[in-house]
Amino acid sequence: MQHKNPFVAQAAGLFASSFAALAAANPVWADDAPAPAQALDPVVVTATRTPVAASSVNAAVTVIGRDQLALLQGGDVADALTQVAGVDVIRNGGPGQSPTAIFIRGAESKHTLVLVDGVRVNDGVNGIAALEDIPLEAIERIEVVKGPRSSQWGSDAIGGVIHIITRQAGQGVSGEVAAGYGRYNSTDFSGRAGYRNGDGGIVLGVERQDTDGYPPFRPATVAASHENLTGSVDGDYRLAGGQLFVKHLQVVGQTEYLDSPSATQPNSYDFTRRASSLGWQGDLAQNWNTTLALQLVGDKRTENQVGTYASTANFAETNRLGVDWQNDVKLGAHALTLGASYTHEDTKASSSDATFDQGTTSKAVFAQDAFAYGRHSLLASARYTDHDSFGGYTTGALDYGFALTPAVTTGIGYGTAFRAPDASERFLSFPAFGFYANPNLKPETSHNLEASVKARLAPTQNLRVSVFQNDIRQLISTETDPVTFDTTYVNVNRARITGVEAEYQAVFGAWSGGLNGNLQRARNADTGEHLLRRADKSLSAQLMRHFGPHRIGLNLQAVGGRPDLDFSSYPSTRVNNGGYGLLTLLGEARLLPKLTLGVRVENLLNHDYQTVYGYRQSGIAAYGTLRYRF
Repeated sequence: MQHKNPFVAQAAGLFASSFAALAAANPVWADDAPAPAQALDPVVVTATRTPVAASSVNAAVTVIGRDQLALLQGGDVADALTQVAGVDVIRNGGPGQSPTAIFIRGAESKHTLVLVDGVRVNDGVNGIAALEDIPLEAIERIEVVKGPRSSQWGSDAIGGVIHIITRQAGQGVSGEVAAGYGRYNSTDFSGRAGYRNGDGGIVLGVERQDTDGYPPFRPATVAASHENLTGSVDGDYRLAGGQLFVKHLQVVGQTEYLDSPSATQPNSYDFTRRASSLGWQGDLAQNWNTTLALQLVGDKRTENQVGTYASTANFAETNRLGVDWQNDVKLGAHALTLGASYTHEDTKASSSDATFDQGTTSKAVFAQDAFAYGRHSLLASARYTDHDSFGGYTTGALDYGFALTPAVTTGIGYGTAFRAPDASERFLSFPAFGFYANPNLKPETSHNLEASVKARLAPTQNLRVSVFQNDIRQLISTETDPVTFDTTYVNVNRARITGVEAEYQAVFGAWSGGLNGNLQRARNADTGEHLLRRADKSLSAQLMRHFGPHRIGLNLQAVGGRPDLDFSSYPSTRVNNGGYGLLTLLGEARLLPKLTLGVRVENLLNHDYQTVYGYRQSGIAAYGTLRYRF
């Protein structure tokens, strides 16, 4: 049984006192400490689709850089996201277990848009991205933008956007090899090699992960393993006054799972996830830059056994082809972004012998104006989408910023967003069970109001505070006819999510760290019920100390209690998942000029916790990685 851990409050106090001590310290830079501009004000592309400093946009943006990802030593994208307050990472057990749900600011997991190098990777069958299958070695950084971004990126960006940006080649010949081992007989081997000169560059990468895993259900005794093989290519070449580029990320593997807590052997499925883009970027005029890209996405999951109610193995497959054209034009104080996109998506699936094979086409045009004048800034954006399912839909956003002082900026913004119904909701019916899809569903929509204050407290300290309210309407749910007892999907529910979040970052000499917290109220607007698996409060903190070329740090994750459902009884009953606090120890020692040893110890206090009721999470687990860079 879960219980509240007094360590959460104690650890929060420890980190607060540590940052207070940092604030009083003399900021003398160490040779190996991160530079302030890189650590505190990174350049981001997700908030506006153009490279801008994070401090210049009103949106709440968190960047998880290559340095932080390397310290995590293996793992997957979801592991990295646990350090972002206001992002609930919900796992059904251990490594690779599906689905891993990501709730940003209390919105649904299907309200999180996931991009890989600007390419949408949410699958078309179920509407979510398999972040549990994407490892970290191929990734340069992850940008998390909280709040609606449909005006920039289209469907699904109601709660926010997670943008995975892969690694590019360094100058000359460069590369690295790494080998890691840890608890649950987990291994991680990776290699990367690249070359760049004045005309372009290319980098090739490969990574192999294997783990025996552990029993996903709390009462189970059978472990569920996970393995994947990842390959990546990133290249560019100067051509016709611009740059031809190609990017490809592909993951293939197999995951075991249990169909019940009493299972005596695991089931398994094979998966393939891929995202590719081929395009050209260059200047058409002095102040006009254009990018034209062909985008390809594939997502496939195939069961390796036949289910109880099926004569053939279940599968789900998405193949998506897209063309994206973006133009960035400078006109005095205005930075205009204009573009269009075309997407055709083929989805097919079989579940308990219910099948569909459908194609969907959507087209969009979008425009944005980033305007700066004196102490004022304005970001206005709009997007019109024409979708096969529901016709035309327009989203828009307006963000205004005012610099109170050179170091303090206030902002207020309003934005709308939407999620198109996924293929399962539109096409997957089970007539034998009286369950029917609804091809006439409307999009889920949201209206978000947000205010923020961003302050540079000192050259090495940043503070951001945001207050938000997101009203989500036409949520898709199920409804049963009282006469025929037939059940179908309908647009009926509403949700209101309000909250406040704060983030503080500091770099002082050899010390660096961050502290961010979120308080929110995520409720069904019709019934007042707390939305499932959404925490009302969360806190994360990072503290790092450099010792010359070596470093050691602690990460804290503290999450409040959340409501859930107990499916072991019928009908299912509402229960409470207790809050928890987790400490992770991270360290890296330079053994030789190009050889490092990394160490990660997660759940340092061996806390017993769960993110989904009835499913187990890892106890204390240690991992080590040898990495050679050249």
